[in-house]
Amino acid sequence: MQTTADKLNKYLDQYTVCDAQEKSEPDGARMSKNELFHIGELANELHDLLTDDYPLDDWMEAKLTKAADYVRSVHQAVTYDVTGEDNESTNEHVTVHITTVNQDA
Repeated sequence: MQTTADKLNKYLDQYTVCDAQEKSEPDGARMSKNELFHIGELANELHDLLTDDYPLDDWMEAKLTKAADYVRSVHQAVTYDVTGEDNESTNEHVTVHITTVNQDA
């Protein structure tokens, strides 16, 4: 009869990194897709609740920045795994300032 410790050790041996070969948890993508779905729902609700002048606390901004960074990192890794392309800079924001020159002067 297997003890709980034996079962845990067997699980850890099966789903941990060994000999530079990474192993994933069973049903990991399915569970993560469920999490992503709920993250998307909450993000849309939060987007709709916030106004441009809502006074977000510093800790709120930090959490949102960290969450965006985590999701972006996983997105980049999975995109590379699936397509072989590294789209690291596709989500960067760029500010462009356009000035006009008065040619009559």
